[in-house]
Amino acid sequence: MANNTSISNLNEVEEVNSGDFFIIDTPSGTQKIDFGNVLIPLDNATFNTTISAHADDIAQNKTELKTLTAALYNGVDQNLKLNSVNVLTQLSAVSADVDTIEVADFENSVVGSVLQTIYFRTNEHMTISFEDDAIHSLSALSASITPKADNSVFLLLPKINHEASNHRFGFGFRRDTGTDYSSPTYIDRLDHNPLGGGTSRAHYMFKANYDANADTTNEEQYLIHIDAPGASKGTPVTYHPTIRNVDTSANTFHLNRCVSTSNNDERFDGESMFIIMEIAAGTFTATQIVSTGP
Repeated sequence: MANNTSISNLNEVEEVNSGDFFIIDTPSGTQKIDFGNVLIPLDNATFNTTISAHADDIAQNKTELKTLTAALYNGVDQNLKLNSVNVLTQLSAVSADVDTIEVADFENSVVGSVLQTIYFRTNEHMTISFEDDAIHSLSALSASITPKADNSVFLLLPKINHEASNHRFGFGFRRDTGTDYSSPTYIDRLDHNPLGGGTSRAHYMFKANYDANADTTNEEQYLIHIDAPGASKGTPVTYHPTIRNVDTSANTFHLNRCVSTSNNDERFDGESMFIIMEIAAGTFTATQIVSTGP
């Protein structure tokens, strides 16, 4: 007796996958075909007319997608590109020795992006005595940065803990490009623009804070400046905060301490720091203010 099974008695499935079979009746007999080999020509599809009407649009989208893919990826190691700039995904680790933070490394630079930030702090004491108009560098706060791109601008953000015997001095910066320190650029004050035709008024880039209780307390000076040295990628740029007397009065400057050296809890020491940020050129129009130092 033959085993007959009604199709209506078979288990029902909700999807058909490659490897499943259809049973078909052909002139040569009943056979099966793998679903993966079933091809339905476009002419036999109900949406043939809709697709055919947009054939040109489909071809154009294919071309534009290919162009977009080439613009976003470099085609070598599939690093994502932003504005045709390869963005490396690996962030550099923070160095415990120099407290340097690498935000990201760029083969080129996206305009206005922060390419790197360096930071350090010090409680080193310095004492400088001066009676003239010469510029004196605060070497304990000197910091070097190596540009990751050409013609970057640098945002300089020092905090200077200090005190002095009088208030007639100001702060600025000295810049050295490369490893030759024999031809520095001083960024410390405007050309004199006298009020009312006078020539004796003091002028400087950053006026120093001063406390009448300088013997026991100290001041904290926060400076901010944008510098555009025009340095090439890989060429070190070194910045030194500077002090400059405004007349010939004798003055004594102390870094990270008050004037008195007495060792008791009524005398203060302090800490200074220096942050430098490299910014890809194009966002800022920086007017360079320089003066010729000694």
